[in-house]
Amino acid sequence: MALLDDIAAYLKSQGLVPSGWRVCIYFMPPSPDRVICLSEYGGNTPQVKVLLDEPGLQIRVRGQSEDPQTPRGVLETIRIALDGLGPLTVGSSNVRWIKAVQSAPMSLGIDGQDNRWEFVCNFIVGKGR
Repeated sequence: MALLDDIAAYLKSQGLVPSGWRVCIYFMPPSPDRVICLSEYGGNTPQVKVLLDEPGLQIRVRGQSEDPQTPRGVLETIRIALDGLGPLTVGSSNVRWIKAVQSAPMSLGIDGQDNRWEFVCNFIVGKGR
C-alpha cells in the first residue's frame, strides 16, 4: 500500500486536495460527502529486465449532493497534474512515470445514498523496484 499512501501524500503536498476534502485508500466511506479515493489494481505486465512494475492506479472522486461539476473539476485537475509526471521519488516510491489511461474523468453516475456524483480516472504507474 506504500504507493497509494505516497500518491495521497503527493496530492496533498501539491495542493491538489481541496480544503474540506478527505483522501481515502481503497474504501470510500459513506461520509463525508467530498472524498478522493485511491485504489491500486493489476495494471500491466512487469518489465522484469528493467526492474519496472506497472500497477494500475484508480482515483475515484465523490462530491456533494446534486453537484457534478465540483468533483469532476477536482478529478480533472488531478488527472492533468499526474499525467506525464516523473521521474520522481514520492515517499518511498520510485515513480518513473504516471500515464493517464483516459483523456477525461468518467462519470459513474450518482451514488444510491444521497444523489452524490462520482467520477473516476485510471492511470498506469511506472514504478521502479
